[in-house]
Amino acid sequence: MDNKLLTPEQAAALLNLKAKTLARWRWAGCGPRFMKIGEAVRYAENDLQAFIKAGLRMSTSDQGAEEHDLWVSSNVLLPGRIMLFLT
Repeated sequence: MDNKLLTPEQAAALLNLKAKTLARWRWAGCGPRFMKIGEAVRYAENDLQAFIKAGLRMSTSDQGAEEHDLWVSSNVLLPGRIMLFLT
């Protein structure tokens, strides 16, 4: 599978979010990794898949990977922790 680059609108559609949410996460320094190509923001499809995988849980009490370990290893924060950070 090639690593297709997606616009914020395409990435938001893949994550079932609004593009504005991704913009807020970029501003806050969290969420899926992104890149700047000139003025354009792009998301690598592989990074979005890693972000989705990082949010997997076995139960509501499952904390998942430690935030620090996850950030250092893949530069992705868990969706639940992002919401806590933004509120």
